Amino acid sequence: NVKLRWWSESISYFNTPILELQQFSTAQLMMEIVATRPIQKGEELYLDYGAEWTTAWKNHVESWSPSEEDITHVSSDVMNGDAKYDVLWTEKEQQSTPYPTDVFTSCYYEYSNYRHPNKEHSETKSFAEWKPHKGVMSARNLRPCLIVHRELEDFSTSRHLYTVRVMNRPGLGEAERIPKGHFHIVAKVPREAIIFSDKTYTSDQHLLTAFRKEIGLGELFPEQWKDLLERG
Repeated sequence: NVKLRWWSESISYFNTPILELQQFSTAQLMMEIVATRPIQKGEELYLDYGAEWTTAWKNHVESWSPSEEDITHVSSDVMNGDAKYDVLWTEKEQQSTPYPTDVFTSCYYEYSNYRHPNKEHSETKSFAEWKPHKGVMSARNLRPCLIVHRELEDFSTSRHLYTVRVMNRPGLGEAERIPKGHFHIVAKVPREAIIFSDKTYTSDQHLLTAFRKEIGLGELFPEQWKDLLERG
């Protein structure tokens, strides 16, 4: 019910030499997904990946068997949906009952809101209290954190609050970066502000037996780009 086509403004570049296209610092060639018929709200979208992809997928399904890695691997998505992880373990508890090596805990936290000095700050350590505010649960505020302490919010509920040490991640702006060698401790972090994340190159798609095949683009490429001779 959908198909790929070139973005209208990209077509004007079809006659531009490849070497010239490579000099652009921003994307000039883009595709868009368009409907091939009216689509109802909530309807799943289907894109034809091509006959070669379909054959490769069929062969993969028929020949695949789980490796030891497949059996033991646990993804962050699974852990985030598993009730047995509703209560998080502290760093000390993880010494005897560690989480899978492919995951780590991440917290939604906006450091720039709390980085102003106060009497509890020093050159090497600072303390803050987690507070909800608009946008805090955005992906841009997700960063690695270590669980330092766990406590019940009050004795009438099983809801826990956590004290964490938040850390930097690649891509943070200067205002969001904790100074090197500095410990920033945040108290009263709710469970919903902490999730499991996959370590780089350890998600399901990086398993050795995962299916990999490029999507076919059919006849979308302009004839003038086809500079390789067919081999008979």
